[in-house]
Amino acid sequence: MKVTHPVPSSLVLLFTIAVVPCFAADDAQTVISQYIEAIGGRTAIEKVQTQVTKGTFALPEMGIYAPFETYLEPPDKSYMHIDFTDVSPASNGVNGDIAWQIHPMTGAQILRGEDRLAALRGAEIDPLVDWKKYYKTAEITGHETIDGESCTRVTFTPETGANLVVYFNDATHLLVRMIGIQGGMKAQTDISDYREAGALKQPYRLKVTTPQFSFEFQVDSIEQNVPIPPATFALPPEIQRLVEQ
Repeated sequence: MKVTHPVPSSLVLLFTIAVVPCFAADDAQTVISQYIEAIGGRTAIEKVQTQVTKGTFALPEMGIYAPFETYLEPPDKSYMHIDFTDVSPASNGVNGDIAWQIHPMTGAQILRGEDRLAALRGAEIDPLVDWKKYYKTAEITGHETIDGESCTRVTFTPETGANLVVYFNDATHLLVRMIGIQGGMKAQTDISDYREAGALKQPYRLKVTTPQFSFEFQVDSIEQNVPIPPATFALPPEIQRLVEQ
């Protein structure tokens, strides 16, 4: 599982919505630019060469809580590890153009299609900064109230595959919700508890809701521009064997 914010990797999230009236694409760029400035600005984001995030992964309905660690070296390296107590650990990562995961239930897999693209975006500090790298258009597709506050809905459309639907708070300009596809299912990620992390403002809580279950990431710490051993991003032996096949 991957946090797709900057993210959640690990977790990241995209789905096709019904056709609705659209405003000008230029208006969407204004909303995106306001968001970039709200979290610290493009220059500050581009100065982040590495990022290490630690916290707790939770499946509250099942009483499961496990520590997680995420390592990023943008634009194309990531590694996430969830240390479950009673079962084998779960992990996923990106190294170059290879995206992979190892899960106690499904074993080792090389990610393809939507899951691969989501993982590649998750290796960025924030993929919305250069959204045209991943999507062909961004359009305002509506306005909604979330937790009592007005939000603007922006739909990002890729060349192929599912759209990413993003909600920005109109007062703070921060990203508060994403809706899309994760693991073949529609998933909603609610993003909150923004705090200062180095020169950036980042969320410390993400809740992902799917038709089958929900899980959360509660962040304890975010460190930036710290040394990360290159071996951190090396493909695990079982993934390397799949690549060689």
